[in-house]
Amino acid sequence: MAKKDEFVNENNGVNKQVSRSDFPPNFVFGVATSSYQVEGACKEGGRGASIWDASSHTEGKIADQSNGDVAVDHYHRYKEDIDLIAKLGFDA
Repeated sequence: MAKKDEFVNENNGVNKQVSRSDFPPNFVFGVATSSYQVEGACKEGGRGASIWDASSHTEGKIADQSNGDVAVDHYHRYKEDIDLIAKLGFDA
């Protein structure tokens, strides 16, 4: 296995543009999320708090007291998110 320094030197720190043609024809591109990072609305629709929701509301756990109560509001905007995923050309 190459060491980190060898990899950086080998590629001269340049990122290669990746395209679908770099993958097998039947390769499925998909997306994934983490509830705390995107959903928000943990107190709506009968949902419950995740372990991160509980932790972020515990005084002294988060220096700036930020939390994921809104996040990127996927809970309310999921239809827009699905449209964006389709427009970006993902398969799943």
